[in-house]
Amino acid sequence: MERTVRAHRIANACGARAEGERALLRALLLDAIRCLMGEAGPAARRARLAAKARAWVASTDDPEPFSFENACTWLRLPADRMRSTLLRLAADYERTFRSHPTSRFGVEEQARAERNSSIVALRDAGMRPRELAERFGLSYEAILLICSQMAARRPAPEALAAVAAG
Repeated sequence: MERTVRAHRIANACGARAEGERALLRALLLDAIRCLMGEAGPAARRARLAAKARAWVASTDDPEPFSFENACTWLRLPADRMRSTLLRLAADYERTFRSHPTSRFGVEEQARAERNSSIVALRDAGMRPRELAERFGLSYEAILLICSQMAARRPAPEALAAVAAG
């Protein structure tokens, strides 16, 4: 009886460890997908990250434990089908990126930029930061930061006057 209980404990411990390893591999695969879609890392490094992710996915003979083939095998995913789908999606994304320069930013970044522009416009129209924070579900400090960052990007009134006069 004691041996059976001990065997179950060992089996459960091994299962838990294997689940942790699968979670790590899922995270690795999801990160590669985000890199392929240009949604991971700083904007200046996204092209390089996408190229590295594309090379990782395209590799078929890598014996490393964290290779694309091994990750798919451990996750019980069809590596060849995953590879062709991911590379096709990455190529589609890259074509879209080249034809629409604004699409280099992810959807989240575009939405954030539009939100920030709305915040600044409302602030310029006289809405108080507390009201803006409540309206947009942000902290008071975040509203102040957004307004100060946007103000720093605007040309100084003197520069505008010089351009108009020139």
